[in-house]
Amino acid sequence: MSLILKSFSELSGDELYAVLKLRQDVFVLEQQSLYGDLDDLDQVSLHLLWGQPSEMAAYLRLREEQGQCVKIERVVTAAHARGRGLAGQLMDRALSEAHQRWPELPVRLSAQVEVIEFYRRRGFVVCSDPYDDGGIDHVDMVLAD
Repeated sequence: MSLILKSFSELSGDELYAVLKLRQDVFVLEQQSLYGDLDDLDQVSLHLLWGQPSEMAAYLRLREEQGQCVKIERVVTAAHARGRGLAGQLMDRALSEAHQRWPELPVRLSAQVEVIEFYRRRGFVVCSDPYDDGGIDHVDMVLAD
């Protein structure tokens, strides 16, 4: 298996279903977070997938936000695939894509507090106080220059 980068229009119906199911399984069911996952931003995002629709292992989305920054969002790994370094590989690829496509823009993300260290290891620094997002504490982070 390898990483696949696609625009929304390039996703097959099965791939889109697998992505949405993975996000629901982890963010809504496992983490018991009620939030509006379908936020009308998937259509303007790039989607980085690890796995096939029958067994989606990890995912994130990447998008440019109104010429202000690049956002990395919805970083998720399926329970069965954790501990194999997939999220790190996703992040490395996302950062590479961000620098190639939007070299002049800062890269930002919203991180669950419990995984701040994961993002710090990739050069991100906290740039906000903690806040509640869907019942889970988050902080904003930006990639340091």
